Amino acid sequence: MSDIVNPSEIAPFQLYLVASDADYHTLQEGDELNRSNVTDDTTDGFTIMASLEKAIHGEGKNLYSFIGFHFIFRGANEKRRFKRVTITIRFEDSAKPLQDDPEVEEIWPGTEYVWQGLTKEVQDTKSLTGTAKGGPSGGQAAIEGKWQREEKFVRNTPARLSGEKTLLKRKAGSHKNAIRIRMSENMQEESGLLRELRTGILVKRKRAGPHRFKAHFEIDAEADMRYDIVQGLKTLVGAQHITDPVVFEPGVNFFGTNDLAGINSREPDVEMVQAYGEAVSWTELANVSRKVMKDNGKWKEIVEGE
Repeated sequence: MSDIVNPSEIAPFQLYLVASDADYHTLQEGDELNRSNVTDDTTDGFTIMASLEKAIHGEGKNLYSFIGFHFIFRGANEKRRFKRVTITIRFEDSAKPLQDDPEVEEIWPGTEYVWQGLTKEVQDTKSLTGTAKGGPSGGQAAIEGKWQREEKFVRNTPARLSGEKTLLKRKAGSHKNAIRIRMSENMQEESGLLRELRTGILVKRKRAGPHRFKAHFEIDAEADMRYDIVQGLKTLVGAQHITDPVVFEPGVNFFGTNDLAGINSREPDVEMVQAYGEAVSWTELANVSRKVMKDNGKWKEIVEGE
């Protein structure tokens, strides 16, 4: 039976423009496995957080490992927002880097999507109800009032989200050892991008047994000019945020605090990636190249001519 590592509390913190112990918040602590706090950085009204939610390893001849991450990108308001974000995750074998790196088999999101969010406008209205009583002196009318809440939904301009497998560091071969996720707003409408995203990744290890591998992270974000200035100042004074890779060991699973997709008791496979992505997505995602509609609570592709 695989060991289970319980999640630790994750809290954002402020990175000031001077070197401080806070910069070491996302470094490895000794021989730590499955570090749940991948990285977090709150700077001048912008918050970036990444956390590990799942690490489920196959046993015996099953060399698959499923990894689930949760990302948060928040600005202070609509004017101070993230406009573009690129997330790169590269997997590396600890003992034989590049030679035995795990290969990315499946990811979610694995294609291009548009995010068509809904904004709720709420208005309070008053409805009046009349009642009448008859009697010898004529009629008495009583008017009763009741406040009701009226809701209207306004559809936002879509932002875009895409994911792809890629090859990094290696100079040859078709062995894809990394993923790249891109998010961007609609620049004309200044719609902003997804504030939260969960991604599922299935990798295949080259060797059986408890051979450790790592996930290296790089997050490139574009916001307003103040964010770029602060990031530049932090680099100049040596206070830029440093993130160590997350270390995994087959046989040591990490299940997080929930099982929304019902995958905790399953062996990792390709279907697990899609199940996780659909279950934990907090937004409605429509494939760019398809038309979809909701039918009985489920998204259904519309075939031309129907």
